[in-house]
Amino acid sequence: METTGNLRKKIILSADDFGKTREGNAGILKLAQKGKLDRVAIMVNRDYLSAKDLAMIKACPVALDLHLEFPFQKKKSRSIIKRSFLFLYHHLTNQKSITAGWEEQIQKFISLFGKIPDGLNAHEHIHFFPPYFKVAIKLAKQYNIKYLRFGKVSVIKNHKVISHILFRLHKKNQPAFAASHLASSDYLASLDWLHNTEKFLKNLPAGRTEIVCHPKREKEYELIKRLF
Repeated sequence: METTGNLRKKIILSADDFGKTREGNAGILKLAQKGKLDRVAIMVNRDYLSAKDLAMIKACPVALDLHLEFPFQKKKSRSIIKRSFLFLYHHLTNQKSITAGWEEQIQKFISLFGKIPDGLNAHEHIHFFPPYFKVAIKLAKQYNIKYLRFGKVSVIKNHKVISHILFRLHKKNQPAFAASHLASSDYLASLDWLHNTEKFLKNLPAGRTEIVCHPKREKEYELIKRLF
């Protein structure tokens, strides 16, 4: 495998869910302080954003992104069927309130950090759903947010179904993204999609790949410490 320095030039390692749990915050902070991470996605409406944690993440050499979410996502069901039903229900009944809610989250981020987010993305990749992708682009332009998690070239498919879904949604969203002139990585992947992470890292596509990770998961935390 390539040296860590060469590898880091080819990837953007992004940690999700800062603010969701104490354990997740602690893992993200440790990795960010060691220079293992490039971006951290903040959940502004969660319960674990203490003044201490905010000060510590602000001091780390990472981009601070806003991790957008729907209000109903805070109470997550283990059932995929129930989660899908809730998503469709809220999509059909609350599209206007989603836009208002996301703008409120941007404003709360600005209040907490004293600056606009360095980038936008969303919990469970919901911003890839075309109606919300357009909302994310609109708000990014409105608030002069430069970066959107997308992948200018493609989403990298793997054995996980979610990667195939996002690959298809990516194709639908590509014209809107190109017209937005926002910045993004060349490719997008997630650490939990990868069956063999070391093999994947040896065969990265040309350009830069944003790899999403969740350091609250012990397996991912240890993998990041070892490989990056």
